[in-house]
Amino acid sequence: MEPSRNKAAISKRGRPRVPEVHAAILKASLELLAERGLEGFTLEAVAERAAVGKPSIYRRWKRKEDLIAEAVDSARSAIVIPDSGDIWRDLELLAEQGARALRTPLFRRVIAIGITASGTSAERNRMWKQYGLPRRTQLRSLLERALERGEIRTGMDLELAMDALVGGWIYLALYHPQPQGKKAMMRLAELVLGHRRTR
Repeated sequence: MEPSRNKAAISKRGRPRVPEVHAAILKASLELLAERGLEGFTLEAVAERAAVGKPSIYRRWKRKEDLIAEAVDSARSAIVIPDSGDIWRDLELLAEQGARALRTPLFRRVIAIGITASGTSAERNRMWKQYGLPRRTQLRSLLERALERGEIRTGMDLELAMDALVGGWIYLALYHPQPQGKKAMMRLAELVLGHRRTR
C-alpha cells in the first residue's frame, strides 16, 4: 500500500502541464484583453473562457501581470524575424507579416496593451528583458550583417535606427484609421535606413 500512496502523491503533485491547456489559457487571455481591456481582465474570467480551473493558471503564472505579458507576447510571436541574406528582402518579409497582422483589430489592441501594460519602471524592465530584448538582438544582428554586406550606409547608429523603424511601424499600426500596408512600411524603412543599394 505504501508504494501506491507514494505514487498517488507524486502524480498529484507533478501533474504534467498539458500544452493544449497552456495554449487555451493564452488564447482566452487575448480574447478577453481584446474585449474588455486591462481593466476588465480577471483570472476568473480567463479560467471560465479557457474551461480550466484557476489552479491551472496559478501553476503557470504567479501574477495576473505575468499572464498578460506572455499572452501579449504570444500574439507578437507570430511575426518571425527572417534572415535571407538580403536586408531588403528580410524587411519585405517582415512588412508582409506586419501588414497581415495589422489588419486584425486584435493585433492592434495587443500592441497598445503591450505599451501600457507595464506601469512601473521595474515592470517595464522585466518585460523588456524577458520579451523585448531577444527580438531586438535578432534585429540588430540583421542590421549588422547588412552593414558588412554594404546594403546600408556605414556609420549608422543601429540602436537609433531600430527605434525609428520599430517605433514608426507601431505608429502606423496605432494612429492611422486603417492599418497601413507593406508599401508604407517599406517607404519608412528606406527613409530610416537609406535607399536600397545594388550590389
